[in-house]
Amino acid sequence: MTKPRIRHIALNVRDREGLADYYKKIFGLEEKYRGPNGTIYLS
Repeated sequence: MTKPRIRHIALNVRDREGLADYYKKIFGLEEKYRGPNGTIYLS
């Protein structure tokens, strides 16, 4: 039986930069793309 996993999460926050930095530091995520509206995609 395969383990369940998270495939996608979308968060709407005031401090996108701060939260992106946190996820990069704590979870080792990498920034993949920045949208024209300020959206930051991490993977």
